[in-house]
Amino acid sequence: MHNFQDVVRIKDRVIFFLGRRLGEYLLSNWSHPLPLVGYFSMYGVDDYHRVIPGSRREGKNVCTQTGREWLPRLMSFASYSPETYGREDRMRYIGLGTGVQEEVAGVSGLITPVAWRVGAQGDEFLAQVDAPPYYGQASSTSIGTTARYLKSFAKDEISLTGTVSLTEAGLFTNLNPLENYAPGSHRSVLLADAPDQPPMFYKAFEPYLKTTRAGVVVGWEIRY
Repeated sequence: MHNFQDVVRIKDRVIFFLGRRLGEYLLSNWSHPLPLVGYFSMYGVDDYHRVIPGSRREGKNVCTQTGREWLPRLMSFASYSPETYGREDRMRYIGLGTGVQEEVAGVSGLITPVAWRVGAQGDEFLAQVDAPPYYGQASSTSIGTTARYLKSFAKDEISLTGTVSLTEAGLFTNLNPLENYAPGSHRSVLLADAPDQPPMFYKAFEPYLKTTRAGVVVGWEIRY
């Protein structure tokens, strides 16, 4: 599998008037990259929460086109009166699958999503991460530049009907893409609706056999 690092490049510019003419000066000429790195990790745990040897699957991932469209809107107002925002969704779910595809920005969904549990309305694909995430502060007074999302799966989760060979994962926000991520909408967590769930980040990895003999911990870290 390929490792990818997404880079956001900052381009400063000054716009000025020379008489009746509009001029523009590019200050940085795209020379100051701001890395945005997603890092995926997964490992099996025994009854004492000890890491099972050989179970680790980890590495950098790709921020999809959906994720790249989300970030600038998340930082921006849509209007000032009344105050509304470009996007209001936040990271909330992790989904797993058994398919294989290249880690590229054009990923629009997991190839073969799998259920992690049977809910009140049917098989559920998306699992809610812990809140709050870990922000990576070095001390109580420092400001972290990392968000680490975690989800622990029990021995009887994911492997609902036997051993499951996991090979892919996605990180998702909470609002519904079918409603253009409108405030107050809700993303479906059901396996039946998984084809309509584009991830913000995607990771493909070497097969991991999830059995009923061990739990599994999935972590997703976004670093700035």
